[in-house]
Amino acid sequence: RDKSFNLSMKTSEHLTVRRQPVTQSTDAVRGKKGSSRGIFVYEINWPIRMRGTHAVVGVATRDAPLHSHGYKALIGSNSSSWGWDIGRKETLHDGSVSNYPPTVRSHYQWTVPEQFYLIMDLDAGTISFALKDMKWLGVAFSDMQGKVLFPAISTVWGHAEISMTFIGSTRHVEGTPSVR
Repeated sequence: RDKSFNLSMKTSEHLTVRRQPVTQSTDAVRGKKGSSRGIFVYEINWPIRMRGTHAVVGVATRDAPLHSHGYKALIGSNSSSWGWDIGRKETLHDGSVSNYPPTVRSHYQWTVPEQFYLIMDLDAGTISFALKDMKWLGVAFSDMQGKVLFPAISTVWGHAEISMTFIGSTRHVEGTPSVR
């Protein structure tokens, strides 16, 4: 399975996930196509009013858990995933927490817009994010070479609807259009 049992796909194109209103649960979804090489760009559309306390976007391996009891930033909470908590403006990985973007010192200082980009540069071994106006926010994670990674999100908000759209890559991903 590539998603928690509390999540359902809203569209037939499988671009939007919807979380059921379940208490004391954190739920995640992972993309179906993973890669260890190439550059991949995904557009994330996450309405601000549907984020809740633990809204996380990032990458995960096939081994990352997709469900947890209670409320937490699930993507990034273990050695198999790396996440950006877009509410707290922190990167998370296996107990390590850092401000991101580095210039933001307080999570009240700035709100991540509804649309932004996840950039997986697996050739360089980096994960980064950019805004819709193409403002790059810097490297969130490095030393990612050699891992098969999938885009991933986790949420705690009941009725949250989050869309992740593949924009393009430098490598062909079976079943998706490719930018070359």
